[in-house]
Amino acid sequence: MKKLITMNTLKTLLLALTIVLGTSAANAASTGNLKPNEAEVTFSVNIHCNSCKQRLKRNIPFERGVADVNVSLERNTVYIKYNTKRTNVERLKQAIVKLNFTAEVLPQKN
Repeated sequence: MKKLITMNTLKTLLLALTIVLGTSAANAASTGNLKPNEAEVTFSVNIHCNSCKQRLKRNIPFERGVADVNVSLERNTVYIKYNTKRTNVERLKQAIVKLNFTAEVLPQKN
C-alpha cells in the first residue's frame, strides 16, 4: 500500500512538472529571440468567448508590421510581436479597439 501512495504521488509530481515546463517553453517561444526592429507587447483585452478569440486571431495578423499573434481566452490577453519600423503600440491598440474590444497594455516581464 505504501508503494501505491508513493507511485501516485510521483505521478502527480511528474504531471505538475510537465505542465510547468510546458508553460515555460510556450512563454519562451513567444518572448525573446527578437530581431532588430522587432518588439513585443501584450494587451489585456475583454475577450468573452471563443468567437471573440477567433475574430482577433483572424484580423490582427493583417495589421501592418505584425509578425506574430497569440490570443489567450483564459488570460484575456493578446500578445503581438511586431516590426517597429512599420507600426507601434498605439496603432496595434487601435486595431484591437476597432474590433470592438477594450485594450490596455500590460507591463513587460523581464
